[in-house]
Amino acid sequence: MIQPSTTIISSSGFVAVSVTPTQAFGSTVVASSVCIGRGVDVTAIGVIFSTVICSAIGFSLWLLFGYIRPKYRQIYAVREWFVTPGLRPKALEKSFWAFLWPYVPLIPAVPKDVSSYSNGRNPQHDAKLFPSDEQLAQRTLWHAFILVVMWSVVGLCGALPLYLVDTPCVADSAPSIQLGGQYSTLQDLSLLRLLNLLAHDSIGSANGGLDLSGALSPRVTVDGRDATHRTEIRLMVLTILVVVVAAFPAVFKLLREYTRLINYRRHWIEVKCGGIEIGWLSKADAPGFSGWGENQLKEYIIKVGLSRGFKNSDRSREGFAGVGANGRSAGIRYAGRTEDGFSREGEEETKSEIDLQGLFTIADTTRLSGLIAERDMILNNLELAETKYINSFQLSTPLPSVDNYPLQEEPPHETVASARLKERISRPKTLGGSSRSRTRRPRHAYMATAAPTSYVAPSSYYKLRDVRGVGRLSSKGSEESLAQRISQRIIGSRFQEIQRDSYMFGRIPMGSQVQPDRSTGALGPVQISMDQLQHGPNYPSSGNAAEVELDEQDDYGSWIQDGQFNLNVGPSTVEEEDTEETISPIGSSDIHVHTRQRQGTPPPVERRSTFPMRAQPIRNESDLEAVPPPHLRLQTQQPFVRPVSGMNHDDLGIVYGSIRDWRSRLKSINNEIAEVQADNYRHIADGEATKGWVLIGRGLTFLPHVQMIEGRSKEDIRYSQLQMGHRRMSSMAFWTVIGMTSIFLGASLVAIAGLVVSPAPGVGHYLKFLQPLSDTNGIGAALATTLAPALVASVLIMIGLITVHYTAKFSSSVSVSAARIKSFQAAFLLLVGVCCVWLIACGSVIFALEAFATSNSKAQIVADGAIYFAAFLLVMIINVAIIAPALILIQPLHLWRLIRRERMAVTPRQRFRTIYPRTYDPTYTTACCLVAVTFAATFSLIFPLIGPAVCLLLLLTLIAHRYLVGYVYARTDSGDTGGLLQIWLLPRLADLVALQPLLLGLILLSRHLWVLGGILIGAAMVIVSIVEGYAWYKLRQLTIKTVSSSTLDSVAQWNRAASSVESQYSVNVSSHTIIPRRSLPLPRSSMASVLEMMSRTLAVMPSSTKGHGPVPLPTEDIDDLTATEQAARTSPNAAPHLPPLPFMTHSEEMQGILYAPELIAPPPIIWLPNDRSAIAESEAIDLFRYHDLRTTLDVRTIDAFAFPGHASTGAK
Repeated sequence: MIQPSTTIISSSGFVAVSVTPTQAFGSTVVASSVCIGRGVDVTAIGVIFSTVICSAIGFSLWLLFGYIRPKYRQIYAVREWFVTPGLRPKALEKSFWAFLWPYVPLIPAVPKDVSSYSNGRNPQHDAKLFPSDEQLAQRTLWHAFILVVMWSVVGLCGALPLYLVDTPCVADSAPSIQLGGQYSTLQDLSLLRLLNLLAHDSIGSANGGLDLSGALSPRVTVDGRDATHRTEIRLMVLTILVVVVAAFPAVFKLLREYTRLINYRRHWIEVKCGGIEIGWLSKADAPGFSGWGENQLKEYIIKVGLSRGFKNSDRSREGFAGVGANGRSAGIRYAGRTEDGFSREGEEETKSEIDLQGLFTIADTTRLSGLIAERDMILNNLELAETKYINSFQLSTPLPSVDNYPLQEEPPHETVASARLKERISRPKTLGGSSRSRTRRPRHAYMATAAPTSYVAPSSYYKLRDVRGVGRLSSKGSEESLAQRISQRIIGSRFQEIQRDSYMFGRIPMGSQVQPDRSTGALGPVQISMDQLQHGPNYPSSGNAAEVELDEQDDYGSWIQDGQFNLNVGPSTVEEEDTEETISPIGSSDIHVHTRQRQGTPPPVERRSTFPMRAQPIRNESDLEAVPPPHLRLQTQQPFVRPVSGMNHDDLGIVYGSIRDWRSRLKSINNEIAEVQADNYRHIADGEATKGWVLIGRGLTFLPHVQMIEGRSKEDIRYSQLQMGHRRMSSMAFWTVIGMTSIFLGASLVAIAGLVVSPAPGVGHYLKFLQPLSDTNGIGAALATTLAPALVASVLIMIGLITVHYTAKFSSSVSVSAARIKSFQAAFLLLVGVCCVWLIACGSVIFALEAFATSNSKAQIVADGAIYFAAFLLVMIINVAIIAPALILIQPLHLWRLIRRERMAVTPRQRFRTIYPRTYDPTYTTACCLVAVTFAATFSLIFPLIGPAVCLLLLLTLIAHRYLVGYVYARTDSGDTGGLLQIWLLPRLADLVALQPLLLGLILLSRHLWVLGGILIGAAMVIVSIVEGYAWYKLRQLTIKTVSSSTLDSVAQWNRAASSVESQYSVNVSSHTIIPRRSLPLPRSSMASVLEMMSRTLAVMPSSTKGHGPVPLPTEDIDDLTATEQAARTSPNAAPHLPPLPFMTHSEEMQGILYAPELIAPPPIIWLPNDRSAIAESEAIDLFRYHDLRTTLDVRTIDAFAFPGHASTGAK
C-alpha cells in the first residue's frame, strides 16, 4: 500500500510540495524518486543483488582455491621445488586456509644498510637485502591500501556527516522531474544531497514547473532557516578535508616511499651490480663500425681510452687486453683488473667514468635459428620413440613376487609385538641364483665395437648368463659339467637343438621341445608333466624329491583352473581341498590338473621384513605367523626382462626403427649446426652480417645511441628483436594499436554509460529505447542497469589489457623488462584515461541530455551527473572485489591448459615444459587495483561508499599477491630492474591524488562558488607540480657534460668513428697487422667444440664461476636444452634436498657470454625416463658409447644418486 510523504522546501516567493510514493521492494510500479530509508529504487536494488551474487561467486572461488591448492603443487607451489634450495620458502601445510598465512613477509623490507651483501655466497641473506621487483610491487600495493583506508575514514567519518546531518534528502530537494526517471537513494549519501541546498540559476514556478527566465535569485530555506549559508560553510569544511586531510598527506606518504625506492635502486646499482650496465648498439646507429671484426673493434675501444681491457679475452689473466684474429697479442696491457675482469672499490686506481668490459657481436643467425628449431623437433620425436620403447619393458620374474602386489596398509588388528618386529628391517635375499664367488672381470674386455642395430629389445634382454669357459671370459675354478651348464635356466637367444632323425628317439616332429637328460646330458624330447604344465616349462620335474618338496611348499595358486589358464598369479585367500579336474586335451592325451592346498612351515619371526603383507584379514596372531614375509616369496633365480606392454615384436620393431631414423637425423643436424656455428664465428671475426653489439661496462649511458638492458641479465635480452634491427616503425605500430584499442574501448563504454544512466531523470525521454528501464523498479531493470553493464565493462577492459600485453611483444624494445614496462605504462594510460576519465565524462554528459535540450544549467547538471555515475563505479568495484583476487590465485586458463597438456605429455621433457612456471606480470596482477585506486582517489569523499569496497579489493589482492610472489611466480624471463617500474608508478599514483580536488573544484565552479573552486583546482595543480618536480629532481642523472675532458675526447672519437660512412678499419690502432684467419676444421658435437670455436676464432673464453662478475645477473631460468641435467632434477615429485651436481651445466659455464643463444648452443642432451628395469640406463650407455650422444635420466627420488650412471651419461 502506497503512503504519501510530504516535504516542504520554501524560498522567497515559492513553496513546492512533492508527494513521493513509497513502493515495496522489487515492485514494478512506475519509478519515482524516494528518500533513503523509505524505500529502494532500481539502482539500490541493483547494488544489493550485485553484492549478493558477486560475493557468493567470489567466496566460492576462494574455497575452490583452498581445496585444489595442495593437489596441484606444479602450479601453486612452484617456488617450493623450482628455485634453488637457498631461495625456497618454507613449505606450506596442506590445511585449507594455509595460503592465508604464508611464510613470506606481507610488507617486504627495504634495508638502508646493505654493507653485509655477500655477493651470492649467501643467497637467502642477499635476497633480504635486495628484494625483487615483485616484492617491491607488494610494498606499493600496501601503501595504496593504507591510503584508501585513510580516505575511507575521512569520507565516512568526516564528509558523510556533512551530507546527512540536518539536510533534506535528494528526492525532496531536487528540482521536480517532468520527463520521467528518478534519483537514486544512494545519492543521499553523496555530495549531491548538499549541493541541492544551494540556490539554483532558475526558480521553479508555483505549479512545480521550471521558470526559464531566471529573473529571481532566491536563497533556499529549510523549515524557515537559511540553508544556503550553512551549505557554504559545510563546503568549506569539505574543501579542507579534501586538500589538507586527504590529498597532501597522501602525496607526502607516496613521495616518501618514492625516495626510499630511489635510494634502494642506487644501492642496487652500486653494490649488487657493481656499477656495471648492459647496453645494445645497433649497426644502424653506428654505420662506421660496419665491416669491423670483433677484435678490431675491441682494440679501437682500448685505443681511444673507453676500456682498460675486456674480460673473457684469451690471456686476460696475464694482463693482455685481447688477441687479434690471427692469434697474436695486441700488445696493450691494462692494470687494476681483478680475476673476474672488474675493478673493485678500495683499489689504488680510480674508477673510470666509462669502462667497457665486454663486447659481443650479434650476427645474423636466421639460418641457425631454423636449424635449432628443427633439431628441437627431431629431439622431441627421438625422446618420444625412446620413451615408448623403454616403457615396453619392465623388470619381471617367471613366478609371482612382491612386485606384483599393490602396497597395502598395515592391518588394523595387528598386535604390538608384531609391529615391533617390523621395525627391524631385514635385507631381502639376493636375486642371484648362485652363492658362489665370481671373479670380477673388467667391463671393457667384452664390449662390442659396433652399434647394436640388429635387435629390437635392449641388450640385457639377450644377455648370456653364467657363461664360463669361453675364451678370455673363462672363470677359474669352475667345476660344473657341460650338462649342468646347459641345464641352467635359458633365456633370450640361446637355443638347444638335436638332429630330427635321432637314432635313440626316432623321428621327432619339427618344433618339438627338447631338454638334456640329467644322467647322460644328451638332448631328448620333453616329457610334459602335470607340474610343468601347472607352473611353466622351467618348473623342475616331479621325479626329483628335492624339487617335489619345493613344489609342495609353493605359496601360489594354480595357473590353470576349471580348464582355463589363470592369469591371476596372486595367491588365493580361500583354502581349497584337493580336487581333480579335466582340461582340454593337448595332443592326443588328457592332462589332469589339480590344485593343492598350501603347505609348508612358516619362516622364523626374526626373518620378517617391513614389506606389505598380502591383502587378507588378520584375525589373530597365529595368522600373522602363518603368512611368510614377501622377501621369502621372491624367487631364487635371476630375473629377466620381457615385453609387458602388450606390443608384439613387430610393433617394437617399428618403434626401434623410428629410433634409428630420428637418431641418425639428430647426429646429422648436430654436424650441420656445428658447421653453421663455425661459419658464424668466422663472420663475427671478419665483421660480416653484423646486426649490432652487446656492451657490458660502466658509463654506457654516456655513449650515444646505446639502448640500456634494464634487467642486466642474459635472459632479459630479446635476441629475436636484435636480429630485426632498430625499427622505428615498430614503436609507431605499437602506439597505433594502443590508440585503436582505446578508441574501440571508449566507443563501447559510451553505450555502457548510456545504459547505466537510463534510470536518471529525462534520459529515457530522449533515448526512447531505454525508456522501459527508466519507468520501473523491477529486479530485471535493476540488474540490466547495474550488474550487466559492470560485467560487460569488466570483460571489455580485460580484452583491452590482453591486446596491450600481446602488442608489447612486437614492440621495438630490446629487453624483456623494457617491453614489460612499456606494456604497463600503456595499460595505465588506458585504464586511467579511458576506463575512468572517459567513462565518467560520458556518463555525465548523457545524464545532462535534458539540460542540453532545454539550454538550462548545463554545467550544473553535468556536475550532478558525475556524482550520479559514482554509484555505477561502486557496482564495478563490488563486481571484482572478491572475484578478481580469487581468479588471480586460481589462474583458471593456465590450470586448464596445464591439466590438458600433462595428459598429453609423454616424455620427461614434455612434462617439464608443461609445468614450467609462469612469470610475474604486473599488468594483469594490478590492473583492478589501479582502476579501484583511481576511483577512490576521485570519489572517496564525494561519494564515501566507494571507499570500503576499494579497501576490500586491495586487501584481498594483497593476500593473493603475497602468496603468488612468495610461492607461485618464478623469475625466469628477465632479471630484476631495481624497482624501476615502481619508481615510475609511485609518482603517477601521487598524480592521481589530484583528481578529487580537481573534480570537486569543477563541481563547485558549476555552482558559481568561485573561491572554493579556484582553491581546489589550484591545489590540484600544486600537487601535480610538486610530484613531477620532485620526481625529476630525484631521477636526474649525470650528463655527458659532467664528465672529465679526457672522457669527453674519447666519446667524441667514438662518435666520429661510429658516424663515419667508411666501413674499413682506417684507424692505426697498433703496429700489429690484423689478418683475418680461416681456422682449421673444428671439432664438433660437444660442449668443447663450442668453446674451441670461440677461443680459436674470437679469442674469447667463458670466465669461471669464481671469477664471474656481478653482471649479467643470474635468474631462475632453467633451459631444458642447455641445462638438461638440472631440469631432470627439477620436479614437484623430486626429493626436496638433492645433492648438487658435481659439474657445471652449459648455461652456468656460458653465463657471462652474451652471444646469441643459437651461436653457443651445444648438442642437446637426450632426456630419458628412469625405469626400474634399467632399460633407460642401458639405452643411455649405448647412445653415448656408439653414437656419441649424451643422455641423462629423469631424477624423481634421491635413490637415483646411489648409482652415478643414473644421473647423467657422459656428462663429465
